Parts: sequence; structure tokens; C-alpha cells
Amino acid sequence: MGASFSLEEAAISQERSYDCSRRVSFEEYLSHVSGVYPLEALTLFPKHLFESKYLLLRHLSLSFHALIGLPGEMPYYMPHLVSFDCSHNRLEGLPGNFGHFLHLQELRLGYNKLKSLPSSMAEMSELKRVDLSHNQFEKFPRVLTQSENLEQINIAFNMLSALPLELARLKRLTTVYCLMNRCKEPPQEICDKGTEGILAYLSGKISEGQDGDLGGGAGAKGRNAAKSAAAAVERAEAFKRASTPVKQTLLKRLKPGNTSPTLGEKQKTPLRVLDGATSLSNSELVDRIAGLVYGAALGDAVGLATEFMTREESQFHYGMDGERLSLPAIVHDRHRCKWTKGDWTDDTDQMILILMSLVQWGGVVDEVDFAKKLVTWCNNGFEELGDTMGLGIGNTIGKVTMNKEFVVKPHEVAKQMWEGSDNAANGAIMRTSILGVPHFHDLCTVSDNVRRICKTTHYDPRCQASCVSVCTAIALLLQGKHDMSDMEQVELLLTEATQRGRGLLQSEAHIQDFDYYTSLGDFAGVKCSDGQKIGYTLKPLGASWAALRQPGDFKSLIMALVMQGGDADSNATVAGAVLGCKLGYSQLPSDWLADMIQKNTVWLDKKINALLDLMAL
Repeated sequence: MGASFSLEEAAISQERSYDCSRRVSFEEYLSHVSGVYPLEALTLFPKHLFESKYLLLRHLSLSFHALIGLPGEMPYYMPHLVSFDCSHNRLEGLPGNFGHFLHLQELRLGYNKLKSLPSSMAEMSELKRVDLSHNQFEKFPRVLTQSENLEQINIAFNMLSALPLELARLKRLTTVYCLMNRCKEPPQEICDKGTEGILAYLSGKISEGQDGDLGGGAGAKGRNAAKSAAAAVERAEAFKRASTPVKQTLLKRLKPGNTSPTLGEKQKTPLRVLDGATSLSNSELVDRIAGLVYGAALGDAVGLATEFMTREESQFHYGMDGERLSLPAIVHDRHRCKWTKGDWTDDTDQMILILMSLVQWGGVVDEVDFAKKLVTWCNNGFEELGDTMGLGIGNTIGKVTMNKEFVVKPHEVAKQMWEGSDNAANGAIMRTSILGVPHFHDLCTVSDNVRRICKTTHYDPRCQASCVSVCTAIALLLQGKHDMSDMEQVELLLTEATQRGRGLLQSEAHIQDFDYYTSLGDFAGVKCSDGQKIGYTLKPLGASWAALRQPGDFKSLIMALVMQGGDADSNATVAGAVLGCKLGYSQLPSDWLADMIQKNTVWLDKKINALLDLMAL
């Protein structure tokens, strides 16, 4: 008998959505994928969903249960379903009449035991997006090639030996995600590189007349080649689609709790802004500093959505241009289930550690204190936020913090760990943006402070150079001497910030690499999901410079960056800090801010206010 499911645990939303999915922790996720299911996991389809009140249901989610089958009556009791998520179950097959879901556009069946699909699915003319990843397909389900509106298919982590030529004729197909199969046609190495290579290979085979399934006469060959060419043109247009900047009409102002006291109420202001240090007013400074911190946190939280994904995998889950990307819509998989939706990750946590150390020591940067705080965080996280340990700790930080001498002489330990390696990871640049704030009028002091905290864990000169450049840019933004609406002024700021970091490099190879990333004007050049190099420290730097060189608001730019995949949260944390400092908290997207965990933001506001107090703001 199947486990029961309480109606109180889910409700029909205004969008006619019903979410019966289980919410699992990381430990529960590991148990689930290993085949260990809790008693509350459904093994049979909940028949209460056949009640009349669900007749108009459009979206249904039943993921993370133990369903072994679906009833054949489903299409008749839920004829209006547009999306159905039954991933992470034990399905070995679908009902023969499953194709009678005539309005279904999105089907998620990943992490099941499927080997084939019913022929009736040829009738699903509106089907656009299908996830069949992590199943047991040995042959590609050809029935999908009859869906002329198909746009995206994820069939990664199966046992396919070949892809059908018919895929090249689907005019709207933009994503074929076929990683980790056993393909010989096209070769798996082509499949692993992405859709364009796959479709080009299949189109080439059609042009050569290798079209046995559809007939191979000369006339057929010519017609098929022409049809394939027409499809290729339409696909090319789809690939060129660019993200349209989203205009923010509702701007969330700083909360009353962030209103700073008057100077007369200040008792300790060691970071007081000196006369002539900035052309900005106090309120503008507050807006930019809060924008920096929240910009980093937002970039981090949104970046988690695609962290460690390829660009095509990001597009499959969130749309070609990220149109389905939001904090509540973050997919729940092995990596992302470690965090609550709306939470930030280790990138922001470590930035807050620096902020806390600054406040505790009255604006003084102390690498030993930071090292002690880092070790405590690694072991416990932020207990006041409900953490039990630090999550997402990188290899470099993990190694140095395990050394007993780290809390006494962190620079020496970090240097010892680095020597003889070519490790220039992004674990320092992701956290140090806040160090552009103290003494922002004095770029030499900013550089010294940044290097002290960078070298605590990451000693490579490229790590130091990238951190210095980013924090110099932030300091210059707070000085307010550049008109950021004027591209010539933008370039002047970037040139000064670039030179501050570049001067720390000696290796010609390092300088050449640094020059490449600091010259970028778009996110494609960052190569965010480039194999084993996704965590390279110069990538967040390049992403930040590209963000400042492009038009657009915070949301459109961060969304475009995040959709590149790779180490998306780190790239977006740094770019978010820089953009947030440029635009101010008042220009951050209100819907993203509203989707953050309120308990965390209230706690973070207090940390920001403590820094503002030190600055007499």
C-alpha cells in the first residue's frame, strides 16, 4: 500500500499548481538516490488528485517519492496539465495512453528507471521541454522526434549509443544535453561539447545521404538536405536570442532600520569618511555600501541556481535567456539541496566574516583574527542562522584551515600550501569585495588590506592581483569621481583598477592572462563553464569588468552571467558586489530581495549598520 499524503501539505495555487514533492535535505537526498525511501514517500499515485477540484490543474509536481507507476486515467482527470514533474521516483514505464496529455509542454522524468516511452507521445504536439536524464535508455526515444515544437531535451547520464538524424530537422530545437552516454553516432566527445556540434554532425550526415530511416533516393536526399538546411537557419536564429534588459519599476528603498544615527550620536567612528574623500552624499554612500553587500549576496544566491552546470544545462532548466530563473525556481538536486532556497552560500558567508572582523577590531584588518573566524565558521557555520557547519568550502580553504598553525601564522601556512603548485582559485576574490569600503579614499591602504586577507588562504600572485583590482574599483566607485553613465569614464576607472592589480604580477604568462580577462566586454569571453578551470580567480574579475562595460540593470546583467554556468555563484557574487556598488541598494531587484530568507537579511542588516556606524554614516 502506498504511503499517505496529507492535503494540508500542499495546496492549489492561483496558477492552478499543486506541489506534492518531498523537500529533502542533502543527507535525505543521498539516501533517496541510493534507493532508501522514508515511510512518507508515496509508492502509489495519490488518487485524491482525481477529485473534481483538480480538473483544471495546470502544473503538478510529484518528485522525490517512490512511485513505481502512473495510472492510465491521469490524462482524463487532468486534461489541462501544462507541466508535470515526476523526477526522482522509481518509474519503469509510462501508461500507453500517456500521450493523451495533449496540452503538456514540460515533462520532467529524470532519475527514474525508464527504458522507453509510449508511442502515444507522438500526439503531444505542444511538448517543448523534456528531462529524461539519469534513466536507463539505451536507444533514443524516437517518438520525441515527432514533436515539432520540441525545444529542449536533457537525456544525459543514460546509455545511448546513437542519436537519430531526425533531431536535425526539428526547427525549434535549441538544446540537446547528452552528456555521459556511450554514443558512437555522433561520437560521445562531440555530444559532450554541446548542441551546436551535435546538430551540425547530424545535419552533415543527412547532407551525405545517410538517411536510411526516411529513404535514401536522390530526390529524397535533396529534399531532406533542403529541409535540414531550413531547420538549421531557424535554429541559428534561436541561438542568437539575447536577453532583453528587465526594467525595474518597483525599487526597494533602504529599510528604516538602516537609517543611520546623526554624527552627534556616534561614539566610535574610526572609519569616519574624511572631508573631500568622496563627491557622494552620506545617503548615496550608504546606498552604495548596502548595494555592494546585498549585490554580492543576491549574486551568490541566484548564482547557486546554475553553479557547476554547463551553459546548456542552465538553459534547459531556466530557459534560453533565464526567463524561468528565480530563487524559488532553483532546481532541487544533489548540490543545491544543501541550501534553503533564498539562501546565500559560502561566498557571502566569508565576506561577512571579514565584515565581522572589521567591526570587532574597529576597522583594523587583522588576518589572524580572520583566520580564527574562518576556522570557527568551517566547523560550525553561523549558528545564529541555524547552520551546523560551513557549506561549500573549497579545496584550498579546506587544506589551509586543517593545518594547526593556520590560526597563528596563516600567511606562512598558505604560502607553504601554494608553493610548487599553479593553484589560483577564486576562494579569496569571492569574499574580499567588502575591503574596498574601509579607507576607500586611500587606494594604497585598500590594496594592503586586501592582500593581507587574500594571502590568508590564497597566496598566488594572480589571486592577490584580482582581489586588489576588484576592491580598487569599489573604492573608486565610492569616491564618486567617475560618471558611470559615460563609457570613457568607465574605462578610466577600470584602467586604474586594472593597473593596481597588474603591477603585482611578474610572470609574462600571468600578465597575458590578466590582460585578457580585464579586456573583456561580454560574458561569453569569460568561458565560465570551461572544463576544469571554472574556479580560476581571473574569471570573476573578467565577469565584473564585462558587467561594467555592458548596458543593463542589475537583474538582467546578473541573470545573463549566471546563465553561463560554471562557478556561477562566485562569478555573480563578485560581479554583484561591483554592480551593487555602482547602482546602489535602491536599484537592486525588489523581487529577488523579497525572495531572500528574511531571518538572514535582518541579521545581515545589523552587520551592515555596525560598519556604517564605524564610518559615521
